[in-house]
Parts: sequence; C-alpha cells; structure tokens
Amino acid sequence: MSVERNVSIYKNYDWATVWLYIILILVGWLNIYAAVYDAEVGFTLKLSNRYIMQFIWIAGAFILVGLVSLFDTKFYMNIAFLGYFVVIGALIFVLLFGDKVNGARSWIAIGGFRLQPSEFAKFATSLALAEVLSSYNFRLTKWKSLLKIGFVVFAPAVFIILQNDTGSALVYTAFIFVLYREGLPGYILVLGILSAVLFFMALVFQLSSVFIVIILLAFIVFFAIRRVFPELLKAFVVFGSFFGVLFVLEFFNIFTTSLLLKTVITMLAAAPIYLVWAYHKKLAYVFVLVTLVFFSFGLSYSVSYFFNNVLGLHQQKRINVLLGIEKDLKGAGYNVHQSLVAIGSGGTTGKGFLQGTQTKFKFVPEQS
Repeated sequence: MSVERNVSIYKNYDWATVWLYIILILVGWLNIYAAVYDAEVGFTLKLSNRYIMQFIWIAGAFILVGLVSLFDTKFYMNIAFLGYFVVIGALIFVLLFGDKVNGARSWIAIGGFRLQPSEFAKFATSLALAEVLSSYNFRLTKWKSLLKIGFVVFAPAVFIILQNDTGSALVYTAFIFVLYREGLPGYILVLGILSAVLFFMALVFQLSSVFIVIILLAFIVFFAIRRVFPELLKAFVVFGSFFGVLFVLEFFNIFTTSLLLKTVITMLAAAPIYLVWAYHKKLAYVFVLVTLVFFSFGLSYSVSYFFNNVLGLHQQKRINVLLGIEKDLKGAGYNVHQSLVAIGSGGTTGKGFLQGTQTKFKFVPEQS
C-alpha cells in the first residue's frame, strides 16, 4: 500500500513546474560558480567555496523534498498555524535580540552559524495561507476572507520591514499572484499595480501634477462608462466643482496654507457630498470612481511621509538612484552601475561563460 501511495503522489506532481524549478536552480548555481570562479585556482571541492556549499544545500533540499512528500497532507494542515506562530515569535525575537548585518537586524547567531527567521517565514506563511484557503466555505470574494488572508500574509512582512530588511519583505507581494489564481477578484490585482505606479509617480513628479493626472483619468473613465451628453455634464459637475472650490480657496486666500493642504481640505469637504449624491442616485460607478479618486489623493499625499519617515536612509537613496532622481556611482548606485556596465559591455551575445570582466576583476564587492 505504501508503494502504491507514493507512486500516486509522484504521478500527480505538476512536472512542468518541477522541471522549470530544477532548471532555475541549475542556472542559479552556474551563476554563483561563474561569479566566484578564480582562473588561477580552478574548480576545487573545498567547503569554503560558495559554489560547493550551494551545491550541498541544493542536494539537501532535494532530499528534503523527497522526505516531505512521504507525509500525509493532514500532517501539514495540523502544524500549519503552529509553525506560523512559532515563526512570528522568532521574527519578534530577532527584532529585539538579533544580530545586525549590513544594516538589517534579521539574524540569530548560534555558535558560528547564523539563522535568518525571515527565510522560514516564507515557508510558514505559505502553509498557513494554504490552510486558510482550504477551510470550509472560504471564498476570496468576501471581505472577511480578504481581511483574514491579508493578516496572514502581511503580519510577518511588517515584522521583517521593522528589521530593516525591506528586500525580504517585498517577496510577500508575490502572494497576490497566487491568490489571483485561486479566485482573488481581478480589481484588487489592478488596484495593487496602480497603487505601485502612483507611489513612484508621487516620488518623481510634483503632487499637483499627479493630482491633475488622477482627475483627468477619472474624467476619461467616467465618460467611457456613460458616453452620452447628460452624463458628460455630470462629469463636469462632479469633477469641475472640485476645482471650483479649490480655486475659491486659493483666490481669496481663505486658508493661509499651501495649495496642497487646501487640496486636501477640499477633498475632505467634498467627498461626503459626492458619495451621498452618487448613493442617492444609485450611480454605483460614480460612487466607486469618486472613492478611488480620493483614495488616490490620499495615497499620493502619504507617499512623502512614508518615504521620509518609514524607509531608512539607505533605502531612500537606493530608490532615488533607481528612479534617476540622484546619482551615486561610488555609493548606493555602485552595484546598479556595475550591472549596467556588465550588460552593456557584453552586448547581445555576452562575453562568454567565465569571461565576465566585472567578476573576473572583482568590481563587485559581494559577487555571489
């Protein structure tokens, strides 16, 4: 019975995904080998070599995959939340007592070995999320369900961000694609992408320009939904009155504040009027559209605070370099610049395996 059961397990594997995963692992290992390769020494089996250690980890991972497959799925269902809360506890522990490496307090030192709980958190979060999704009568279209999975996914991400390891926390955004495949409403995925675009727009451009773009897009969407003249007039009333109130405040200098703050005041004052009118007229699309407009305003306005008060200085600098706001070829932008040099000098076909100049001549500090 045991043999038949195991055969059934392996038969039901998604082998296309498995082989893609294996190919990615091999390509990754070859890249590590090429990055640390020393032509004078050649290939050696010393454990101090990164590519040998990585090969050992890969081999161990495949053995672990085989062992994991032998256990019944009920076992993982029973330990899913236990493992999740253990990992949350570990993330809190490392936040308080962990070692700081490269500016991130995300490591636990055990003798000469260092452990990073955030790596185990990804695995534990996946198990807990699978358990939630498989629960009875669970539907991703319900707000209660969305809040539940939102907590499961973002709770560990928040603790990882507090450890100053934003790069690891960003991995959790990939869960949205898994959830979309499982039935997450498409509009949430679209809102997530638009929010990211809006975030970077607010960093690169003046807020007044961002607000104008939001209003124009809202007007276009409004007209696209109802392409008749009376609805176009309603669009002028809804969105034109916003600018009218803002103009009065600015022209008569009613509030001795910045134009940006006057915009926010106008938004807060106008929002209830628009929303009540749309609800009374049963104009659902207006209700949703106006809500999204004010949400976009609020998000754009909060970007500056988040960027300057939540992100660390090194993270701010990296984003500024990435967006071209500032240049720092010898500091935060050094690795990005070396990557561009490597890609540009390699051309279309590249320089060949083990022939990369940026790695051969040690231009990159952490090559592997």
